Amino acid sequence: MGLISFALRGNYKRYWNDLKKVSEETGKSPVLMFIDTALCTVFIGAGLQDYLIYRFYNKSWKERNTFCTIGFMDKATKILSPLKWSPFISNKLAFHKNYAEFTHRDYVNYDDGFEGFEAFLEKHPTFVVKPQIGLGGESVHVATREEIGDPKAFYEKSKNENTLIEELIVQDPRWAKMSKRSINTVRVVTGIVGDDVDILCAVCRFGASDSIADNIHSGGCCARVDLKTGKIIGDAMNMKLDRFERAYDGTPYDGCQIPYWPEIKEICTKAARVNNEIHLVGWDVAIAKDGPLLIEGNRGPGFDLVEIPTQTGAKWMLEDLIKRVKAYKKAQGK
Repeated sequence: MGLISFALRGNYKRYWNDLKKVSEETGKSPVLMFIDTALCTVFIGAGLQDYLIYRFYNKSWKERNTFCTIGFMDKATKILSPLKWSPFISNKLAFHKNYAEFTHRDYVNYDDGFEGFEAFLEKHPTFVVKPQIGLGGESVHVATREEIGDPKAFYEKSKNENTLIEELIVQDPRWAKMSKRSINTVRVVTGIVGDDVDILCAVCRFGASDSIADNIHSGGCCARVDLKTGKIIGDAMNMKLDRFERAYDGTPYDGCQIPYWPEIKEICTKAARVNNEIHLVGWDVAIAKDGPLLIEGNRGPGFDLVEIPTQTGAKWMLEDLIKRVKAYKKAQGK
């Protein structure tokens, strides 16, 4: 992804308004910040949102260069999680098949035939509808057998829209209460070199309002996790950098214990070994009443989830993983 691509993707009118808001809060010139944004794009591959969510307007160049900007992530993903593996892990139907040991829920799609579709609806009158290919929780929603009306028409619609129908996850009550309606997840990022798996970092994600999706880009918030204890560190934050001390039910985020933490680490470590050619994956883990399960794996996990809550860069994690992957491949003659 080149500089021209960055420029063409930007919504400059909205960005200018965002800079004016920052100017009101900081007293900094929006013109100078706009110029500074362009310099960040040239020298460290930062996008417009990078400049805002990482508060680059308040950071030195040394600090800025520690963050995983969109340009850096694009280059890192090409090395660590090549695009050729996208059909293996990013397609949600393929994910169920390739990682069946860890998904622990029923699903159905058009290829299963109308009889299979009807059988699923009979067993699961409330279910989740999601696009087989998509990011950010887009178009994911809960539906019921009564709401869809004619099952045959819904079946045909699933073909036209290329959707996957999944069993609705019943969350552990200790975890479900943290938001109003969403399936709350833990994003666990793993790095694998050969057979050696490291958990690089982990973040909790909680939905906002009535959305079932907990994605931070869909209005949710996130908080860092202590890898040793499985407890949340500090407050949660959203993409607007609003800070939240307490969850929906009033539970303080800071110090909150994640249920089944040892089991979460175990299934992510095992899942990483399913395909060790995908060196970097962000696993979205739901916590059901019977334990953790995988919702999906992200071939190019955004590190904004990791960096926003603490406003500290995590670029070093990926730089270290890239070095180890390159050394491993060289030793293997690849």
